[in-house]
Amino acid sequence: KMKSRRWFSVTIAAVIPEPVKSTSMLRENGWNGVRIVTAEDHAVIHRQLNHRLSGTIAVGSRCAHGYPQAEILAPRQRGISGHLVRLSCPLLCQFIDKWENDGAVRTESTRLSEDQNWKCDLDRINARHANTRKNLIDARRIAAARAKYGDHATETVMNSGIAGLSPHKHNDIKCIHAIVADELLADQKGLIATHFLDTLESRGCNIAGTSNCHEHCAGIEGGWRYFPLKNKQRLRQRRDRRRALYAKNRRSIFDIKNITSINNNDEDNT
Repeated sequence: KMKSRRWFSVTIAAVIPEPVKSTSMLRENGWNGVRIVTAEDHAVIHRQLNHRLSGTIAVGSRCAHGYPQAEILAPRQRGISGHLVRLSCPLLCQFIDKWENDGAVRTESTRLSEDQNWKCDLDRINARHANTRKNLIDARRIAAARAKYGDHATETVMNSGIAGLSPHKHNDIKCIHAIVADELLADQKGLIATHFLDTLESRGCNIAGTSNCHEHCAGIEGGWRYFPLKNKQRLRQRRDRRRALYAKNRRSIFDIKNITSINNNDEDNT
């Protein structure tokens, strides 16, 4: 019997290739700001996130320097969750990290729970994500998921909204990064996203970019860098540092053993 969880993945494969040849299907689902992803975009996104982002099928608006700021992701081949969008702009991520660290998710979730217009706006966003997900998944794979995981689990994943949010949950913004990414991809001028973008600007963020923020995206050595506060990226960077330190210590131990062995050999020869 499946345990109850806040979210779970179901093994379903995407029906479309990566990247998409045309954005017409996405635009029909309300993603007005999407563009076809290029090979250069993939390289830039890799530098932005410090890791490869698999399944990118389209990008959203570009900053003043011409770099993508957000992406639409295909449901993963080895399992899907509710995440269809990703914010990759280092500058926007930095400002949102700081804002969330100041309690933004709690504050904005309270407003969501009290504002009927915000609830309607979130319903619209969630519906677009659910419809897009259903258009990206092969019916045969959905049937296979139903057979393996059951109807309830499959329907929960397929009907989830932005960032895997339950479609009728009106007391949790969950992730400001995702809402901003959604707006940069959909260009819907939504109430919630417009408020978020206005708030970021009031906190000193230039949405289009600054004179030096491109240095991160371009990979300029010694240039401006964004260091994420989000858990997964922070943990990934910590893991990489530990691996590098472990490898360094292993080399040091090996060198010490070699020196000891040489000294022992010298003593035996004397």
